Amino acid sequence: MLCKQASDPHPRVRAEAVRGLSFFPTMTAMQAVVAAVNIEPADRWVDYTCDAALGANIDVWRKAHDEDTFVASGSPAARVIDSVLGLEKQAAAILPHLQILLNKDPQPEEARNKAMTALADMKGGNVANGKRVFRRMCVACHKVAGDGADLGPDMTSVGKRLDGYKLVESIIDPNAAVEDKYLSTSVRTDDGRNFTGLLVSETPDEVVIFDGKEQKKIPVAEIEERVKLKQSSMPEGLAGTMSPNEFLDVIEYLRTQK
Repeated sequence: MLCKQASDPHPRVRAEAVRGLSFFPTMTAMQAVVAAVNIEPADRWVDYTCDAALGANIDVWRKAHDEDTFVASGSPAARVIDSVLGLEKQAAAILPHLQILLNKDPQPEEARNKAMTALADMKGGNVANGKRVFRRMCVACHKVAGDGADLGPDMTSVGKRLDGYKLVESIIDPNAAVEDKYLSTSVRTDDGRNFTGLLVSETPDEVVIFDGKEQKKIPVAEIEERVKLKQSSMPEGLAGTMSPNEFLDVIEYLRTQK
């Protein structure tokens, strides 16, 4: 059914069919994906979904591609394949450095510094995709050119304030350099509930804590203990929720904010 719908004349139908096909690691499914992207006129949502589906199943079609039996040279599908393979090569270069930095076991400081320097020196990040990643993951707390929230530092001119190394470090280790106003606050109530996050506001009657997802209003009368922590309100491990290419893209996007 999905293979048939992947050739539907309506691009939205093709995009949904391709997304479904991405979960089937077979040549039949991947050939249907190729058929979907080759239908003219081009559609950016179909292209995007085909790119993702092919990227998730490289091992299925790589041998056929190497033998020149998978896509026709010069076709729209060949362009998407080139993009997928280019991103895979880029990801392979990024991944070892991220693995060092995201390892839960303590790593030698020299190794961490070398890994951050290597990531900071890498070129080829996609600024447009970095903006999309930033909007997806960061605007709940950060603002760029008036877009976003004021719960973290404004990123509008961060490319002037921080060099590449510091940009990498700020995502990998948000506790490395934190202004007092962005430190986390921990609150425990008299009924045993715990809240940790950024102190957004306080009055004689209540405090408001942003936990990264939503703002929690806590009556002062219910607070048993309140402590300012020596850590950023930005969550650790954020880089681990991005693909290697997305990490490089968002760093490149932040570089351009001058």
